[in-house]
Amino acid sequence: MGESADQIRDHIAVLSEFEAEYAEFVAALAEAHQTGNERWSREEFARRKRTILMAAPRADAAVKASGAPYLVVTEPPMLGGGVKSEDLASQIMDIGDGGLNFEDDGLAIPRQVLEMMPSQLGALEMRLEEEEAEGHRPSRYWPTIIFGRFRRVPPLIGFVADLGGFAAVVAFVGRMAHAW
Repeated sequence: MGESADQIRDHIAVLSEFEAEYAEFVAALAEAHQTGNERWSREEFARRKRTILMAAPRADAAVKASGAPYLVVTEPPMLGGGVKSEDLASQIMDIGDGGLNFEDDGLAIPRQVLEMMPSQLGALEMRLEEEEAEGHRPSRYWPTIIFGRFRRVPPLIGFVADLGGFAAVVAFVGRMAHAW
């Protein structure tokens, strides 16, 4: 069963807030690498990191609810190439040491995570539009005797299903009662 419009709105709010906080965090890390100047005190940095880590599971749920592709980080081929992480909580603090290249600040994965968020937010917006459009359509539920309710069944098929279900129940009861 799909999520309601309110749940999708919550996903959009969570992911939007997370994106803003995380983008500021990554920008501060990049600035510290380039200039050597820390934007925040050690305590403030730890507080922001903790806030982001606490928000990551809800943001990950929003990313997965979007249905849009998300980042899967794999190990290098010479180390086996297996999946290293495929959830947001594991990826947001996947900050490298820069390796042999002095220009590399180790923020490649966090930048990739940030680059994917607009498309995930866009997918959530599309789902919200579809859910809201669905909510404005008249509901087409027709009861059937055997199977319960079907959604989006044209009236003629619903009527035939009701008659067929009724006929099946009457035939069964008649056979059990030895009426014919």
